[in-house]
Amino acid sequence: MFQIPKDMLPNASKPPQIKRTLLTIETIKKLSDDELLKLLSGESRDGLISAPLLQAISYELTSRQIQRSSKPHWTVTPTFIVGCIASLLAAISILVTIYFSVFYKTENDNKHADQSYAIEKNSSPK
Repeated sequence: MFQIPKDMLPNASKPPQIKRTLLTIETIKKLSDDELLKLLSGESRDGLISAPLLQAISYELTSRQIQRSSKPHWTVTPTFIVGCIASLLAAISILVTIYFSVFYKTENDNKHADQSYAIEKNSSPK
């Protein structure tokens, strides 16, 4: 029968030593996105990452993404300014049109009616 030498067997009285990765919230906030992603994937550090630490890293990445996505695009302000200018010019155009069509009287107003044939009253047909 084959027996394994005792020096090759693990000592049952000692629990196995597991390396743990310990990080604080301040350390997590100082790390870049790439370093945090490497921590989540296990590439960056040796050792076991506990579930609460994984959740804290994931939360930090999510909050950074929310902050980046909540900033308005750089085109919002110029688009608003162009829209205001276009609305102002449209209002001026409408006011000018109303002024010239309603309030402005020309000398030749209703002259087109004078060019028609006048019908004389009480005239007999020829």
